[in-house]
Amino acid sequence: MTKAQELGKLNLDDPINKHSPFEVCNPHFPYEQITIRQLATHTSSIKDPSSYEKNGYILKEVENKEAKVNSNFRSHSKKMVLNEFLKNILSEDGKWHKKNNFLKTKPGAIFEYSNVAAGLAALVIEKATNQSFNEFTNEHILTPLGMSNSGWSFTEVDFSKHSKLYKDKETELAFYQSVNYPDGGLITTSNDLGKYFTELIAGNNGNVSILIKQSDRELIRPQLTDKNYNERNESAYNDEYNMGVFIGISAQGQIGHTGGDPGVATNMFFNTETKMRKLLIVNTYLKK
Repeated sequence: MTKAQELGKLNLDDPINKHSPFEVCNPHFPYEQITIRQLATHTSSIKDPSSYEKNGYILKEVENKEAKVNSNFRSHSKKMVLNEFLKNILSEDGKWHKKNNFLKTKPGAIFEYSNVAAGLAALVIEKATNQSFNEFTNEHILTPLGMSNSGWSFTEVDFSKHSKLYKDKETELAFYQSVNYPDGGLITTSNDLGKYFTELIAGNNGNVSILIKQSDRELIRPQLTDKNYNERNESAYNDEYNMGVFIGISAQGQIGHTGGDPGVATNMFFNTETKMRKLLIVNTYLKK
């Protein structure tokens, strides 16, 4: 997002409807504009409704043999593109659109993590740059950093090296794809993700290579205050105490992110005081 701004394709404070392929507004506040920055800081008032979970995971294969298929995994034939998926949720004429898909608070007011908003941010980038999201990120992030074993789909990586996914120690999960893939669907390795992590840390120290310094500062600058929260979690590794641009910041100086989908979990944190860095990728659920 900051790279697109750096290239002059958009401004973080632009209304999303300047770049969105379809109109989006909070029906509780129809005259309040949602901005790109609000998408990036999870203050857009867009929620993750039940339709996101019910329709967001598509099986890779038609037949999955002994691998477990979760109840919310949709059949291979139900595959749809990101634009269609998000339009169904967010557009007034979308088939899953409901007032309850939005908070009853003004855009920009309250933090609520939203995977749907992250997906919409990718569509905004596509419209603003006239490139697909995977092409844009390949050109400006993955290739410059040498992340040659990373991609947004099974066809962009060497699938023969892909780890199996597990629900638990005994139960193998079927392979699936996330329709809303920009919210965390990057297929990568610990080595490749470490390259991105190293760049993020270098940026914190003012030694960026793929962003100019101003863009990098914006990426990791804390952008929220107490008024954006009903309650703030001050634990060391909670990445929602504050937000940069899609980057989490904990109350104790940790910069990074956590994430998970069925059969996969990732934690990545850099301590700005001790300079300690931690990166974990597992091919199963993490128990809390």
